Amino acid sequence: MKNVLIAALALFLLAGCISANKSMREATTKVNMQKSDFQITDKQVTGYAKQIKVLGIDWARLFKKEKGSIYIQIIGHNERLNKVERYALFDLLKQFPGYDVMFYPTFDYRKVNVLWIYQKTEVTAGARLGKLKNN
Repeated sequence: MKNVLIAALALFLLAGCISANKSMREATTKVNMQKSDFQITDKQVTGYAKQIKVLGIDWARLFKKEKGSIYIQIIGHNERLNKVERYALFDLLKQFPGYDVMFYPTFDYRKVNVLWIYQKTEVTAGARLGKLKNN
């Protein structure tokens, strides 16, 4: 009886691996895009964000669910965005909805620090936005 259970368990585990290997394929993720594939804004558009920290805590956003999540492709910026940069880009996208791609964002900082007690950060984000053309 013990041998039958072990054989059944082994058969079940191996059958799962075989079906997963035969049913999953790796997708081709390379897509070549040209500038002509996009409708790009004529000039750089901007967004603004301000963060004030007292004792290292952003009290204005402490109890809000404001994360500044950005679900858009960003081209030309490989570094990780900090929170205030994300808030500024989120503001930019809120002002200009419906765009698919953000090209080469820039950030202008204004900071005020008083020891570790008070920190004020203002960020103006600028970028050109693009929509995919329907051909």
